This record gives sequence, C-alpha cells and structure tokens, in this order.
Amino acid sequence: MQRLAVLAFVGALVVSGCDMPEAPDTSRQDSREDEPALSGEYENGGPWMVVARYDDDAATIALSTLVAHYSLIEGQRAARVHIDDLAHWRRLEAAGFALEVIEDDTAQMHADLARAAEVRAFGGQADGIPGFECYRTVDETYAMAEGLATDYPDLVEWIDIGDTWLKTQGQGGDDLMVIKVTNQAIAGPKPILWLTGAIHARELATAELVTRFVEDLVEGYGTDADATWIIDHHEVHAVLQANPDGRRVTESGTARRKNANTAYCARSAANRGVDLNRNWPFKFGNRGTSTSECSDAFRGPEAMSEPESAAFVTYMRSIFPDQRNERAGDFEPAPADATGVYLDIHSFGELIMWPYGFTDRESGNAAAFRAFGQRMAYFSGYDPRNLLPSSGSTAGSGYGELGIAALAFELGTSFFQDCRSFEASIAPDNLQSLLYAAKVARTPYLTPFGPDAIDLAAGAEQVPAGTPVEISVTADDGRFQAARSTPRLPSIENIAAVEMFVDTPPWAAGAEAIALEPVDGAFNSSVEAARGQLDTAGLEGGQHTVFVQATDSAGNVGPVSAVFVTVVANQPPAVTITAPTAGESNDATIALAATATDPEDGDLSAIIEWESDLDGDLATGAEAEVTLSVGTHAITASVVDAAGSEATDTVTVTVADGDAPGGDGDGDAPGGDGDGDGPGGDGDGDGDGPGGPGDGDGDGGESGGCAAGGDGDGGSAAALLALGLVALRRRRSRVV
Repeated sequence: MQRLAVLAFVGALVVSGCDMPEAPDTSRQDSREDEPALSGEYENGGPWMVVARYDDDAATIALSTLVAHYSLIEGQRAARVHIDDLAHWRRLEAAGFALEVIEDDTAQMHADLARAAEVRAFGGQADGIPGFECYRTVDETYAMAEGLATDYPDLVEWIDIGDTWLKTQGQGGDDLMVIKVTNQAIAGPKPILWLTGAIHARELATAELVTRFVEDLVEGYGTDADATWIIDHHEVHAVLQANPDGRRVTESGTARRKNANTAYCARSAANRGVDLNRNWPFKFGNRGTSTSECSDAFRGPEAMSEPESAAFVTYMRSIFPDQRNERAGDFEPAPADATGVYLDIHSFGELIMWPYGFTDRESGNAAAFRAFGQRMAYFSGYDPRNLLPSSGSTAGSGYGELGIAALAFELGTSFFQDCRSFEASIAPDNLQSLLYAAKVARTPYLTPFGPDAIDLAAGAEQVPAGTPVEISVTADDGRFQAARSTPRLPSIENIAAVEMFVDTPPWAAGAEAIALEPVDGAFNSSVEAARGQLDTAGLEGGQHTVFVQATDSAGNVGPVSAVFVTVVANQPPAVTITAPTAGESNDATIALAATATDPEDGDLSAIIEWESDLDGDLATGAEAEVTLSVGTHAITASVVDAAGSEATDTVTVTVADGDAPGGDGDGDAPGGDGDGDGPGGDGDGDGDGPGGPGDGDGDGGESGGCAAGGDGDGGSAAALLALGLVALRRRRSRVV
C-alpha cells in the first residue's frame, strides 16, 4: 500500500503539474487495432488523448493556436489531440470543440507515465529516461556524440553553436551542440542533410531516432557501402537535442514542450517558455501561433528572441547557400537543381509534411515536395501532406528563406511513445526514410522523381583480380505512399536504363557508366530486375564501390545505391612432384605423379601439364607413365589457375645408353660399340663378352652373339656364361 500511495503521489506531481488519475489497469494496454473506445467525459485529471470535433474546416486554424499539435482524422471534421490538463480542456470547449476521450490511448499513456513515476521513485532502471529505457537522456546523448568524435576524428566533429536559455542566465543549462559527419579527407563543397530532434522536449522518440541515424551511419563506415559513400560525398549535420533545458525538465517527470524561459507563463512548470518551433523568422507571427504565454504555440515577443532558435537559424544560414530569389515572391519555386535537405523530427501523428504552413496555398515546389515526401513515407506508411497551420517554423523558414527542401516528421502516436512500438516499427521504418533523404540531398527537387535501385547485390563480396562478378539489382519507379486526403502520385514510368559505376560516383568527372541488362530481356515495366558482369581484371587489390542508379522513360534519374566488391591479389597455385625422384633410371619407362592446389580454385591436380626439356610435352594429369629417350631430362610439372598465375616443379632424371634398346651408348644393352659389358663389339675395359681378352682391349664377335673368336682366352663355356649374366642384368630394374 505504501508503494501504491507513493506511486499515485509521484504520478500526480510529475506529469503536468495537475491532478493525475490513479494508475489504470495495465491489461487495457492495447495496440489500437480496433477503433478506439470513446466516452463523453473523463472525470479524473489529465493528460488525455482526445478527439476534438468541429463543424467548420476553418476551425483548424483556431485549433492550431490552442493546442499547437494535432493530427487530422481522415474523412471526419475531427482531430486527434493531446490535452495536458483541465484548463487546457476548458479552453478547447470554450472555443466550440466537442471533446471525447480516446480511452484506450489515454489508458496506455497513463500506464507508461505511471511506470516512469515508479522508476523515478524506486529505481530499477540503469539507463535511459525513467520508464522509457529506449530513449537516451541528454547526458547520455551528448556522451555518445563525444565518443563518436573521439573514436572517428576524421569523420566526426562535435560543434558548440550556442547556449540554452538557462545557460545564458547563469542557471545551469547546456551548450547547443551539432554533430557533423563527413569524410574530412575528401574536399567539398558537398550536399548537406541537416536534422534537428526534440525541439519540443516532451516528444521522446525524436532525439533517439536522429541519434541512432547518426550512430548507424558512422559505425557503418567502411562496412556498409551506402553509409560510406554518403559520408565520403555528402555531409550530415544533426542537432540531437534541440531543447536540452526542456528535455531535462521532461526527464524529471514534467512534460515540457517549450524551452525553459521563466519570463513566460511562470506559474506553470509544464506550460512556461517559448515554442521554439514558432520563433523562427519566416512569416513570424502569422497563423498557427499564439500571443498567450501559456499556450503551447506561444511564439515569443519577436523572431529569434530565444537563444536556441537564434543559434539554429544562424547555423542554418552558415551551412546552406541562399537559393531563393526573394524578390520573386514566396510562391516562386526554388531552382529545380537546388541542393540541401532539412528534416525537423517531431512526434506524434504519423505524418511527413512540407511547406507552407502559413497559408493553404501550395509552394512553387509543391510537386517536388510531394514526390520527396511520398518517397520517404513509403517506408513508414505515414501520411504525406502540407504542413498544418503554423508560422515561424523550422521547415517553413528553411524553405521560405533559403530554398532548402525542408520537411517535418511527426513520429508515432504519442508524445510518450512506448519503447515496444519504437523498436518494432518507428525506428526501423523511419531510419530508412532518413537514409533516403541523405541519398537525395544533392538534388532533392529532382531525384525523388526517379526510380529506386533496391536489392542491390554482388555475386561475390571478395574475388581474385580478373574474376568477373555479377551485379544484380531491382529498379522500381513506384515506391510512393499516397496521401490519405489527396491521393495524388507522381507519374510512374517504365524503367529505361540501369547503370553501374565503379569507384567514381555518377555525378563526378570521369565517371564511366556500365549498362546492366534486363533479366527478362526488355525494359518495359515500372519494376525491372537487371544484372551485369563487373570485370575486375583492371582493378587494383582492395575494396571497390559499385554505384548503381536507374533512369525511367521520362528521363528521371533516381538515387544511388552502392555495394562493395573486394578484389584480392591472386594467390598463386602450388605444384609438387611426388614421382619420379631425382637420379638415374635403369628403365626408359617411368611413372609420373604430382599434386597441385590453389587458394582460390582448390585442387588443380587434374590439369597438371608434364614436359621434358629433351622430349617436349609428355602428359596431362596428376599421374602418367611415359617412355623417355636416352639422356638427362629436366621433367617439369606446371599448372595455371583461373587468374592466370602459374606454378611449376622440376625434377632431373637420367636415362643411360643401356636403359634404352639398340644404339651406341653407355649401358648394358647388347651390341654397339661402347664402354660396357655387352657381348661383342669393341669394348674398352674389362669386358665380359666372349671373344675379347679377359683384360685389355679385345675384339669380340660382331654384334653380340654366341660366336667365339677374336683374340682372347675365352671359350664356348665362357661365352655361354657371359650371355647368361647379361640376360640376368637385363631383368634387373634400377631405381631412377
């Protein structure tokens, strides 16, 4: 009971400064697969998730002033709204909105907040925001970024761009930090993707998403081909915690949207401060803002009155060129080839939005924004649309002032998004969206019209030089997510070409395109599989990047995808002769045997080539039997691997005169004139042949035989004995 009492007390304090209901039955934590249950009233304290109904579409302007954040419900004059407390509830009712609590969502939110209060009261969680361990705190986020800068000094900079409001007042506070990621060894200028997270402090998922994106990108350098080329050829700048003062308040248990400026709405810890997403310069003070200090949308006394927004605008102007012709007016398009992307990450609503918010009129780049937003929404299924009513906003200023392709995300379904949903879908889906944005940052108003290159693969990740590698990919021109309210899609075209580029990206001087061929024989649909052979013969050893992009029949070129292929210096084969061994041979016929292996090709024994320097080519294979001519032979076994490297082994053998039939030579063969033991002939030395003298030079019978004669002491018996010895010797075999 004591534990429950403390829990209820802490929960009442921490959520919004107002009375909080007792922790609800957690068995009601539902995934909202069905329509949410509604009730006409909710007697306990906030916060609540509600449906706000209205009779006139113009009421959304008033709604944006009262709550600053909502998501429209398709097909109804209604919006999904987070309400903090009873005062907030009464302001909406007074403005004519009919409110109905979404009980399942509210119960889920209260359960999550109650668990967070319990963790703060009793501990039990080592890392992360209490009750939401998947989201790093400000301190943990900054420590991670500092660690990346230390571990990857050639890729990462951790840059101080200003101070929070509390720090300017000498009341603690934080530095405002940007993490910049690019390969500093490769000169610019480079296209830029800029990200900001958690400019509204209570939107828990936003900072973590941006942090993970940067972390994954850096840690993937050198092993992930897309991460590597983006870091080499683009820049990513990210404000991981855009409102650290407010975030620390939220971490302690009070849900804060705005910054910590105590000059405004000082009576309410939850509602004090200035909305940093209404304090930027473009169209400051227009619709979707409030002059009421306690409003969520309080814009402050003037544009950039807050040190946080002033620092961000100054930094934005320093990294992006001004690509707007301001004299042409707000609705003239930025150049089609304008460069740079800015994404401001918020929650909740499952939206991807683009300017303008100060008017319902579309911008001059509306078609390009729609293509870009619908491409990114493909990964998450979010609703791509124009900004909700807002002025002096991040995205509005990025586009309206500088011409940047600036968009805002609304992640998930709650400010206090549960970790299960974040890990299962919100993070993995939206990380792909951010990667897409990084890829198209060079020309964000052009590239999204082109097809995606997906499922890119190399047939082998590592090959010896000279070994061809198959590159396969699918080109898809139709990966768009239509808007729920206005389901217009860009024209989806047939694929016209797919090309790869080795080491030099397609936009760089000297890039050489290698055409990939359609697997089915023709490019005649909006989705095509393609493949081609990468010739590695001219590539140096090491890692190589294969860039692939596709073009549709309208001439739109899509974003680059990449894959690594590593070429290794070919390891030569080895061959070893096991027979014959070096020495003389009593027989002219000998057996050959050898083995051959190769690190890449395996056993090559079957293709060993044998040759003699006297007799030429002898045989092919691991084993053979050959007859050699008289003389000393250098016998060589050779083998060549698939990459053309050769290995040899050589052994020397001798075939003497007596080892070969007939002829004049050294040996034991009968007949012929020579030195030896054969019968007949004129022999020098101790001859055993019949006819010659026992010692000295004897003239035996012509051509060895059994006839006695010549000058000597031999006789018929001696001759027969000699012939028998010769025959015996002929049957002996000598080891070669």
